[in-house]
Amino acid sequence: MENRITGGSNSELFASMVLRGEGLQLENDEEQLTIAHIKPILDAWITQWNYELALYKQIIDKRHDNSASSKDVEPAT
Repeated sequence: MENRITGGSNSELFASMVLRGEGLQLENDEEQLTIAHIKPILDAWITQWNYELALYKQIIDKRHDNSASSKDVEPAT
C-alpha cells in the first residue's frame, strides 16, 4: 500500500510511504481468500499508519507553532 500525506491548503507533500507485507497463505487451490487471510497485514498497516500520522502531526504542529511565534515577534528598530 502506498500513501502520500499532503497539506490541505497548498498540497505540499509532507511524506510518502510504502507499506508491504503478506497475509496468511491459502491452504490449497480450492480455499477462497477471506478477510481472515488479510486481516493480520491490514492490522499491522493500520498500526504503522497511526504511528506515522502521529509523527507527521507533531511536525505540522511544530511548524505551525514556529510560524505563529515568528509573527508575534516585532522587528528590531
